[in-house]
Amino acid sequence: DCSTDKSIETAKSFSDKFVERLRIFQRSKNAGAAALPRNDGIKLARGKYITFLDSDDFLTPEALDILYKTAEENMADVIHVEDSLVPAEGILDKDIDSNTAFKLWKFQKKPSVKEPTIITDDLAERVAGFCRQEYIWWACNKLFRRKFIIENNIEFPDMKVYEDMIFLFKCLCLAKTYVRIPDIVYIYRRRTGSMSQIYYTIEGSIKKDIHQLVTGMKHFDEFMSSLKFFAENVKLKYDVFDLFVSLQSFNNLYVHCNHTDIDNMIRSEIINNINNSAAFTTYCIHKIYSNMTR
Repeated sequence: DCSTDKSIETAKSFSDKFVERLRIFQRSKNAGAAALPRNDGIKLARGKYITFLDSDDFLTPEALDILYKTAEENMADVIHVEDSLVPAEGILDKDIDSNTAFKLWKFQKKPSVKEPTIITDDLAERVAGFCRQEYIWWACNKLFRRKFIIENNIEFPDMKVYEDMIFLFKCLCLAKTYVRIPDIVYIYRRRTGSMSQIYYTIEGSIKKDIHQLVTGMKHFDEFMSSLKFFAENVKLKYDVFDLFVSLQSFNNLYVHCNHTDIDNMIRSEIINNINNSAAFTTYCIHKIYSNMTR
């Protein structure tokens, strides 16, 4: 993705070792986020399974072996890892070594399983669990059967954040066999300058967040509208919308700027991003303000 840190040279250095198993694709233009390069990887992949690894992060030495064997044993479409490790000191700008201390990072609001567990095939319960944040939606600590992804045309939307949330939601809804496992196989590292640590001006932050909100809502709506289930379970559809809106927080902006100015900028950006849908505009504005505490 047009990296300037010699990533492509490093990848090519493994060509002799992996011969035809290693396929390298270099984008002509930087995508600005992970979504589009991941989609390229899905199309280029030839193996039975796909997994993703962000540039800051690490897999444990036995990770792929655990994920592969569990997928094979259960004929799974998705292997879902419950928890991850993070450096104990938080943001880490140095390499991880044998002296690095780690702590368990639990994001999902549900006790971890004790053994590989096939989740219910009841779609209503799957969606309800997603809305209760019982499924961590990062793409990186998962294994996906490539044929399942290709046949269902599942891609990452072109978004800088929350693209994996939409991807995982589609997988959760469409997978025949979805397995949760307790093994710790992923090390998540936050560093200065990473996508999740970039800061913006107030106006820039509002523009970015509203654009991501509206884009994400459109992707969720398009997918759910394609399934008869959501036409028959409208409340669950709006529960998904409610969850996504609740993740967009503007509270901290009010500390630094006049409340009226912030309100006007939020309303203006929503209207600019939503065309010809007064109801959708009103819904977004109402849900944003109902989630605020100020």
